[in-house]
Amino acid sequence: MSGKLQLLREVMLKQRGTTQPRTYREAIRSALIQQVLILGLTSMVLDVGQLCLICIYAAIGFWVGFAIIRFRRPTPTTVELAVINLGYIPLCLVSFFSAWISGSLS
Repeated sequence: MSGKLQLLREVMLKQRGTTQPRTYREAIRSALIQQVLILGLTSMVLDVGQLCLICIYAAIGFWVGFAIIRFRRPTPTTVELAVINLGYIPLCLVSFFSAWISGSLS
């Protein structure tokens, strides 16, 4: 039965004109919206760009992690989708606190 469902899914994706599952698309859209908002807000903080730079590094790390998830597993699990949808903000916080602890922030 699962083979028939997989074949039906592939046919539906081809009819849609995409090879990317809808779930990845929604997760990417959500992550991009979060990143644009956070990077826009942090770029307006008057700290000589330190906070924005931390969030840019977090964004680079986020997309490297996304690429690893995407290429290792074409069909995502719910945990992976949750990490893609909600993973950028905690990554920014971890990056901020690690920069603060290491003394990079003045």
